[in-house]
Amino acid sequence: MRYRRIFWGLLLLLAAGGVLADGPSVNASHVWIREAPPGTEVMAGYLTLTNRTNHVLTLDRITSADFGEATLQRGTGQNVKENMQTVKALALPAHASVTLGTGGDHLVLMHPAKTFHVGDFVTLTITFSDGSSLSILAPVRRSPPPG
Repeated sequence: MRYRRIFWGLLLLLAAGGVLADGPSVNASHVWIREAPPGTEVMAGYLTLTNRTNHVLTLDRITSADFGEATLQRGTGQNVKENMQTVKALALPAHASVTLGTGGDHLVLMHPAKTFHVGDFVTLTITFSDGSSLSILAPVRRSPPPG
């Protein structure tokens, strides 16, 4: 009888652990870094972030061991390339996705540690308001991935 209670207790704990630890609070998809011309000190990054939690999260910080500086930029006005503003934080609504894409909000990576070419990977770490972080290997491409 005692072993049966222990068995069911352990089974219950394992089941609860599976629910509590069902993966990261934010997922990244369609991640890529645009290849830059030789000698360029700035590259752009794009991705879609999906908040899997029941509450709003904020993207608070972006870092990369491969670049001296990483920021989130927003293009405004008619000429997006000339009217860029740094975004300090980006809200991710509960159970929703936010796309950082061409012509809108996107990552700006400055002062690369080396020259990156198509096929290379850039390491990114994104930190959120709940203290969680997401580490990503972003492929360098000439154009967006299909889909």
